[in-house]
Amino acid sequence: MPAANNAAPARSCAECGSLFVPGRETARFCAEACRKAWGNRNTGRGGSVVPILQAWGMTRHAKPGTREAEINRYARRELTDMARTLNGEDKAAGRASVLDYVGALMDARVMFVDRKRS
Repeated sequence: MPAANNAAPARSCAECGSLFVPGRETARFCAEACRKAWGNRNTGRGGSVVPILQAWGMTRHAKPGTREAEINRYARRELTDMARTLNGEDKAAGRASVLDYVGALMDARVMFVDRKRS
């Protein structure tokens, strides 16, 4: 009787895009070096994104014509430009799409507040 195939399906590394068979269900990187490179780059990127994201969130329901509404438009424009630039950098470097990473978080039902607690 053949053994059941319980091997995890191959995944695309969130950093380099190469396929690998994860050793655990939550693995997102093919190697420690990829995990560190991804983390370091995204820590640096987050330094500029977080305050603008917070400002956008705080002003989403601002009354038109107010300073808060102006801040909201500026923040939304900046976030869009940042996303376009960062996605372009990733594509040019041949990195896996961030959609793979976010899709895996969504499929695992991992919420920001849950990741923050760990």
